[in-house]
Amino acid sequence: MNIQLLEKLCCTYGVSGREKDISELICVLMKNLCDEITIDDIGNIICTKFGTTDKIVTLDAHMDSVGFVVTKINDKGFLSFSSVGGIDERILSSQEVIIHGKEDVCGIITSKPPHITEKTEKHVDINNMFIDTGITENVDKLISVGDLISFKSHFDVLNKYVSGTTLDNRAGIASIIEVFENLKDVKLPYNLKALFSVREEIGLRGAYFSANNADLMIVIDVTHGKTPDESRDVAFSCSKGVALGYGPNIDKYYYNLLIDSAKKNNLKYQVEILEGSSGTNAWAYQTLRQGILCLLLSFPLKYMHTPVECISISDYDNMVSHLTCFLKELDAEKIISNELTAVGDRIG
Repeated sequence: MNIQLLEKLCCTYGVSGREKDISELICVLMKNLCDEITIDDIGNIICTKFGTTDKIVTLDAHMDSVGFVVTKINDKGFLSFSSVGGIDERILSSQEVIIHGKEDVCGIITSKPPHITEKTEKHVDINNMFIDTGITENVDKLISVGDLISFKSHFDVLNKYVSGTTLDNRAGIASIIEVFENLKDVKLPYNLKALFSVREEIGLRGAYFSANNADLMIVIDVTHGKTPDESRDVAFSCSKGVALGYGPNIDKYYYNLLIDSAKKNNLKYQVEILEGSSGTNAWAYQTLRQGILCLLLSFPLKYMHTPVECISISDYDNMVSHLTCFLKELDAEKIISNELTAVGDRIG
């Protein structure tokens, strides 16, 4: 794991709909690793490493993160706010945030101290929370209704884990950058693209509106990491390898190639059964054009959509190895339009 790379990505702000800062950083980091960088109308970044045929394999990781939006400023300077993306209200009390107004302003989500909290009081609804910036007058000179808000950036190494505010999905971005570094001097028999997509957290918007003509999409995202209070059926063990999605959203032909590659290279993995939508960009890409064939690889991540998201360092390295090995072994003849084509080729 390139700790410095991941920390730089996690500490760069980019709430859904305001991805400018993280977008600029990605362009700088990818500049010398690909042959072409373009940005489409919605803000997706497409980086291309040209190969020897017109086949296209694309790696996707979304660049945006969950956050908040200012909904009201009261006469004492306190901010009302709503969430951007799915955030558990129970974790919000006393959190540090950054309001992206005319300039970045620090704030704290208000909380009542336990000394004056009644035992009968339940957790406070987000509609009854406020953000305290410490500014009591003329707040509207710096902050406006509609300004977006991030959790204050955080990144720590915790023994064999890393914890950060936006590991969902900056870990995916970092892993793609490392894969491109691994393949920098390798001439591939297809065009390899990286699509760093926007607005995933508010409905997969970047994926749905991307100008995408891939033969195969490989989506890198996160899934639920197991903690003592998690159900065994919905969470995956950290440090036991990435979760490979499998189900009707995932192409069986490419899934089998991925499994073969993992076994050949002695790479650990877990299988995540997806009976319907994965809740990731893989779902959107499957419905683009006539449908794009998809694979989904996910980091088991603990404490999702909080300021202290956590992944295993070994799972991160495992992700980079899975992708690097699979892409090196994939030749143009193996890239097909759909599973039935592969079946027909075998029959013929």
